[in-house]
Amino acid sequence: MLWLPVSAVLAAVILPPVQPFAVLVAETEIRALVGDAVTLSVRPAVAVGRGVWWFGFPPVVYWSRGLHTVSPEYRHRALLLPNTSLVLRAVRVTDTGDYTVRMVSLSGKTSGTASVRLTVREGNPAERLRSVSVSVLTAAALVSTLSVQLLSGSN
Repeated sequence: MLWLPVSAVLAAVILPPVQPFAVLVAETEIRALVGDAVTLSVRPAVAVGRGVWWFGFPPVVYWSRGLHTVSPEYRHRALLLPNTSLVLRAVRVTDTGDYTVRMVSLSGKTSGTASVRLTVREGNPAERLRSVSVSVLTAAALVSTLSVQLLSGSN
């Protein structure tokens, strides 16, 4: 994928639109062990046209109208989901910190921002908890979500 120049990212995402909108965050703090995959799960209140996930500089990922660009530092570890959530694979202790997402609506007139704190530590793989989410969907809306914490290695 093509890496956009900083000026393109700044012009497309940083310039503030007029009205804010809500961005719901599933978890504001996520704890993980080195090597885990984590999902920074967000849900914008409106249809989103473009946005950016930040963790320092350069951005982790930038997207606009269905196309996205992942920073070279995250090329094989970051995945942008269709709902604008961010998956980080094989997390490292250096990934610890605050991740901020900034989104602009399809109309370009509203924006939303949210943050998620990620803490990554060394640990014994036997301690690793895995989170499994199962969603039941209807044609109209999400009916329910069941989250289960499973201890790695249990039957």
